[in-house]
Amino acid sequence: MTLFPSIRCLVAVSLLAASGWVHALQGEVVATGFTQSLFVTAPAGDGRLFVVEKGGAIRIFSGGAVQGSAFLDLSSQVAVQGERGLLGMAFDPGYAVNGRFYVNYIDRNTLNTVVARYTVADPASNTVDPASAQIILNIPQLSFSNHKGGWIAFRPGEANNLYIATGDGGGGNDPGNNGQNPGTLLGKMLRIDVSGTGPGYTVPADNPFVGVAGARPELWALGLRNPFRNSFDRVTGDLWMGDVGQNTREEINFETASD
Repeated sequence: MTLFPSIRCLVAVSLLAASGWVHALQGEVVATGFTQSLFVTAPAGDGRLFVVEKGGAIRIFSGGAVQGSAFLDLSSQVAVQGERGLLGMAFDPGYAVNGRFYVNYIDRNTLNTVVARYTVADPASNTVDPASAQIILNIPQLSFSNHKGGWIAFRPGEANNLYIATGDGGGGNDPGNNGQNPGTLLGKMLRIDVSGTGPGYTVPADNPFVGVAGARPELWALGLRNPFRNSFDRVTGDLWMGDVGQNTREEINFETASD
């Protein structure tokens, strides 16, 4: 898990070397004052940046400054030991109209993974009512404090389906064999339909494990360890999954949008 105390904007500069022009990258600090920030995102077409802090707060950087009040503060609900925390955030593709966004965190009381939806009355608002929360998914976790995944996102062109990355639940060598077990939601990439108006979700009919005996229909991909950070290509919709290894190797998985 990588934590960033500030946001850095990478700017390309050119350096003249004896052999010709050599290109390098120079970091420029654009905002400071965050506590264990681990993700930055924004709604489509929105000039603000939403910074997710592991401890449970989401803060807005706008107009050259960090807003004084948090957009959302879940610190009283979030467990933070080890790799637990507020781990992911995703804006609904229709956020400018419906004001809906999603978070992924480890619950302080149960230590379960929780994916919840929040709704703002005005998408331009810099605060959200915590009472608007709707629990979409609740996944029992192992007692280990590592490998909780947490990334969530919508693939370009899929307005209804939320992708959720889950770790294997922790421990060396996946002691529960969760990554290879299609009967559990741990150690997977999930895909669920969140287009409803209430708590919970439905399963897209074209998920690959729908109708497979012994398999959870929410599964999109299995065999993962802790896909903590992933990304969709904004143009093609291809999926890149960054997964941790053990001792000697890390792993990057690639799935084309046509697969």
